[in-house]
Amino acid sequence: MTNQSTVNLLNKIIQNQGIHKKINTLIYCSNKNINFKKVGKVIAQNIDERIIKADVLNNDYFQKRLSLLQNIRFNTTFANIEIEPFLRKYLLKEQFEVLKHNNFKEISPNIWFQYEVLLYLYTNKNLLIEKNNFFGVLNSITADLKSLLENKEIFFLTSNAKQPKEIKRFFDVFIQISDNKYQVYKNFESFYDAITE
Repeated sequence: MTNQSTVNLLNKIIQNQGIHKKINTLIYCSNKNINFKKVGKVIAQNIDERIIKADVLNNDYFQKRLSLLQNIRFNTTFANIEIEPFLRKYLLKEQFEVLKHNNFKEISPNIWFQYEVLLYLYTNKNLLIEKNNFFGVLNSITADLKSLLENKEIFFLTSNAKQPKEIKRFFDVFIQISDNKYQVYKNFESFYDAITE
């Protein structure tokens, strides 16, 4: 299944199923090479034009060769916000002072991913997530995931059928795309059974 056929199929799903804004959607696609920027444009055209401007949280959100400070400065400048309120909100100021000049190889991956995910949540209201360990990172940050995701609109694209079952509470719609066919589920258990069989 090509990127374009997946995008065309998603366009059809949105139009036929009446998916509209303020619905958190998990999209499972067995095609691991899908381009979520294209998916985001389809979602934006059909649901909410603000989404087209949103960043995608993927494995390239932070550039691993840059320092933590350079990554955070770039993203906060792009979002037109100050770094200090972000660090204060998540109680990161002291740790950040120690790590800010280090790059990915010099920082624990867990800490790096925490900064990445928290900054993404802080700077975006509409979430386009293509990072399979997103919920694992959130769980390592806090048990109160609901407060981190409150007032956010989530579109989570994954090709990993082994997502933790506890994420179901964050989504209203579950879409399975494969071989130019799709199935929309309102029930996580039916969705999970279909993608793991």
